[in-house]
Amino acid sequence: MKSETSTYSYDVGRMPEDKYRKMQAADLQLAINSPTGEDTKWVLVEGRMDRDFYPLMFADDVRIYIAGYVSNEEEPDNVHGGLKAVREVVTKILNDGYTTNIIGIIDRDYYEYRAEGDETGADHTGHIFKTDYRDLEMTLFTLSSAWSAITSLPEFTTTIYSDWELVIRHLGAIRVANRHCSVYEHFDISVGNLFDCHTRALIPDWQEIAWSMAQKECSKSLEKSMLTIVENRFHLSTSHMASYARGHDAFKLLAIMLLKDYTEKKLVELMINHCSFEDCKSLQLYRDIAAWETTHVKMLRSA
Repeated sequence: MKSETSTYSYDVGRMPEDKYRKMQAADLQLAINSPTGEDTKWVLVEGRMDRDFYPLMFADDVRIYIAGYVSNEEEPDNVHGGLKAVREVVTKILNDGYTTNIIGIIDRDYYEYRAEGDETGADHTGHIFKTDYRDLEMTLFTLSSAWSAITSLPEFTTTIYSDWELVIRHLGAIRVANRHCSVYEHFDISVGNLFDCHTRALIPDWQEIAWSMAQKECSKSLEKSMLTIVENRFHLSTSHMASYARGHDAFKLLAIMLLKDYTEKKLVELMINHCSFEDCKSLQLYRDIAAWETTHVKMLRSA
């Protein structure tokens, strides 16, 4: 049975992200200082999908708190800056001495693909945990029960899967190059421009189109030679694609390729709804938090 873990978040329209995080920390401090706050256990997550999944893992006395910046502009379900917000708010709560009954869960992102000496994103609190794979969506992809929800869709075919994998591996490699070679530019690739819905096939020069979109947003700081560098160093072509493919790229493209009324959100929700506590227990994340619990407070479900 799914845990009825409560959630706690704000929807604020226009507010700078740094001010938003300060507000979150202050609000959380007030909640901790409430009559029941001292005994409350807190798990801070990046966004809405995380909030929907992690109650499967935690006990009912744990509160799941969305730390990302929720904007009512553009797409109301978008949550921005979640990774940074989780780290900053957890660190502030700990440093100010409000409670130690708090942890954060963030996407692994491209942490393993950093350049030597790059400590960006490093945790110094011992209270921040990373997803098994690049992000929650790609971690779900590795859970057979979740992925079977996708492969059971009548529109899903092996051809769609093969083409989909080719694209998300390539996009993932571009993003690894961006991190490892310290370009550090944020860029979005319009995956819909890589697939022809009329022919139901990839655009013939989709690789060049993807590269052009990424390079344009990175002020041409990305170079194709960087792809060779990261392939030689990390052997991406033989690595599990969930390690470096970006969930937003992967499931936006998959929704388009299925050629029906699917969205990234609907596909991920479908996967989450097929997950169980046993799936959670199979994750390294669960084992990492269980090890942390031996010297801290109990948070995980045990049955």
